[in-house]
Amino acid sequence: IGNKTSYEWIYNWVRDPKHYSPATYMPNLRLTDAQVADVATYLTSLKGASGDAPKATPDQAAVDQVILDYYKAVMPFEEAKAAIAKLDPEQKQVALGQRAIGRYGCFSCHDIKGFETAQSIGTDLSEEGSKLVTRLDFAFITDIPHTSKIGWFRTKLHDPRIFDQGRVLRPEEKLKMPNFDFSDEEVNRLVTALMSFQRDIQPAGAMPLRSARYDYLVSGRTLVHRRNCVGCHIIEADGGDFVKLVADPSLGPPMLTPEGARVQHDWLYAFLRGPITIRPWLSVRMPTFGLDDQNVNRVISYFGSISNNMVPFETHEVVRASNLEATGKQLFEKLKCQQCHVLGAIPKDQPTSNLAPDLRMASERLEPDWILQWLKNPAAILPGTRMPSFWPQDVYPKSLYPEFGGEADAQIRAIRDHLLTLRGGPSPKTAATKTANEN
Repeated sequence: IGNKTSYEWIYNWVRDPKHYSPATYMPNLRLTDAQVADVATYLTSLKGASGDAPKATPDQAAVDQVILDYYKAVMPFEEAKAAIAKLDPEQKQVALGQRAIGRYGCFSCHDIKGFETAQSIGTDLSEEGSKLVTRLDFAFITDIPHTSKIGWFRTKLHDPRIFDQGRVLRPEEKLKMPNFDFSDEEVNRLVTALMSFQRDIQPAGAMPLRSARYDYLVSGRTLVHRRNCVGCHIIEADGGDFVKLVADPSLGPPMLTPEGARVQHDWLYAFLRGPITIRPWLSVRMPTFGLDDQNVNRVISYFGSISNNMVPFETHEVVRASNLEATGKQLFEKLKCQQCHVLGAIPKDQPTSNLAPDLRMASERLEPDWILQWLKNPAAILPGTRMPSFWPQDVYPKSLYPEFGGEADAQIRAIRDHLLTLRGGPSPKTAATKTANEN
């Protein structure tokens, strides 16, 4: 990238990607100016040995001939020559570029001014799996049976312009599909998809069972991959490459598979709109993706579907009986929850790998029923967690502690209810309100 652009452009892009491209998927990393400068300086240093050499030397005569070929395809020959004669060299380059973009469909992937309403140049693939093999042009390629539709698809995906071999064609008649350098596995997946694009409706028994949860899962998986959430987080046993960059997995981004059951939906909505720091001792931070309401709710519905926890938010009423509340606090202190969990100040006598989120956020952030399951058996929800299991499964439903007659569930509920009385932790709701007002 150091050969491609300037330090100033990189600096402004990293500082605020949407300044250049409002529709970009690149998130705002919320870096300080000094941090942005460090990133821009590093990226500017990434240069090739000498860059790419020019692929061709500009030739005005060739430019005139190519433009004439484009023009005479849509107007009489003499009118085409007259139109070209009115153009200066720069205008000819612009005109040639516009027609090359239109021919090769660059606008299908890139946002290019002037091509907002241009029609796709590709073949409609909606019923490609039903297409008769006789409608496929095998040309002079004999390495595949001319009766094999799958063979044609596979060859086309591996080498899109191979069917021009041995043919005498004008430039505008040649194939245009680019070579994406697909791997064999990617070709197999694409062929499977193409063969599924059928004209006839398949029998109900051959179709996947549809439900709201199924649709949310499909939509959500697409979103978290497109936005590269899985680059940092493990979601449904996928992703989490960032964890390889830290010395201890506990110092990386959290696994999000149980997120739908763990956090309250309105808290997650606010957090996605305006992320806050939950683990201030970590060097990694959650970026701001600037998702609109539709996509924020896609994320929330997706996490809820993973946990099969698609239920409306309900306010939990904390039991305020004096004896229960006092016992919950006593158990909280006996189990030394604050030794690892932050309650405002970060404990100085603990290694950062042992630290856990501020429990003052619990009433606003966590689902009350999830807290019960988490306290009961943390490892069942998050394998490898450092959170200790205070109620071993070989003892449960009894407890090693005497409170409430040694009944584990009563003790767990008392601690949960005590947690829900804590207040004053950081909240994303203020940040989300500020973000909404700024937008």
